[in-house]
Amino acid sequence: MLCVLALAVASACSAVGDYAADRGHDLEDLLRGHVMAGRGIGAKLELTHFIQLGYDNYYADAAGWTGRQWATWREEIFGWGLLVGQHRETLEGIDRISGSYGWAGGDARFDGADSGGPLDWLTLRARLFMFFGVDLEVRVGEVLDFAVGLFGFDPSGDDGAVHAGPTKNSYEQPEATPQVEESLPDPGDGVG
Repeated sequence: MLCVLALAVASACSAVGDYAADRGHDLEDLLRGHVMAGRGIGAKLELTHFIQLGYDNYYADAAGWTGRQWATWREEIFGWGLLVGQHRETLEGIDRISGSYGWAGGDARFDGADSGGPLDWLTLRARLFMFFGVDLEVRVGEVLDFAVGLFGFDPSGDDGAVHAGPTKNSYEQPEATPQVEESLPDPGDGVG
């Protein structure tokens, strides 16, 4: 009986630990921000991914908080907004910051396929760049994810998952893949 009780307590402690870790990760997801240095210009405000005002066109080295970890990377950003707009990001060194999103050309439809999903669309963001810059983002959708996560819900689907944020440093060379030589059968062994 004592063993069964100990097993139940141990599994409950594990669940509490996972719950606390998941809420901590939800808090880490609330803000993103980074500084940049490079060439180009930009000044843009976003009230969600749907409403944007400003223009960005720059290539820069960047460092900052990407959501769950600090990282360095290179980014090429092109974006515009006059109520509706677009944001296109090309990155070296990490997988994504907020993805590419915006209104698709002549289709008059919103393209958020690379933006991480509906909760990622709910952001408040300000960016200013002229040789040096700053990009700050409050992720309102993650505030919702944290709040309902207190009651065991996970609308962003990231509880218990290892964050797939920055995975490599752009300044490191990739490891060489060892070449494997295929061995051909010896003509004298009777195979073939």
